[in-house]
Amino acid sequence: MTAPNSSSTDLVVIGLGYVGLPLLVEASRAGLRCVGLDLNSAVVEGLDSARSHVDDVSDETVSEMLAGGFVATTDPGCLATTAAAVICVPTPLEGDQTPDLSAVSGAAEDIASRLRSAMLVVLESTERLCAALRGRTLGPGPSRSPRSSLR
Repeated sequence: MTAPNSSSTDLVVIGLGYVGLPLLVEASRAGLRCVGLDLNSAVVEGLDSARSHVDDVSDETVSEMLAGGFVATTDPGCLATTAAAVICVPTPLEGDQTPDLSAVSGAAEDIASRLRSAMLVVLESTERLCAALRGRTLGPGPSRSPRSSLR
């Protein structure tokens, strides 16, 4: 699916797995205009057809989200008009037990190229991932304020 046609959304969640999709369920129920972004077209097509791939989210719930305006997409262009983006991508462990940050870096790059003043960006992750990211930059982008550093 292509990016939604509306002029803006409240929330884009990147990664529609067992963390991202339930987050979107609750945001949709709260009345937010939500978009789910995932690279896996089969996941997006399934959600567009009201089929959930996450055990904790029923097909009926996805149908309710769609009726409320939820959109799933593979197009990162949806980030250009959102007030907030939450990164919920997988970070599997490498052989040396460090997290693979490639999906986080990819999501951060997609956001960085569309970052605007006052846009909220959240990385939903484990403490292990936060420890791995401390002191790292995730790529070029607008200058970061002291409040945007990882703590």
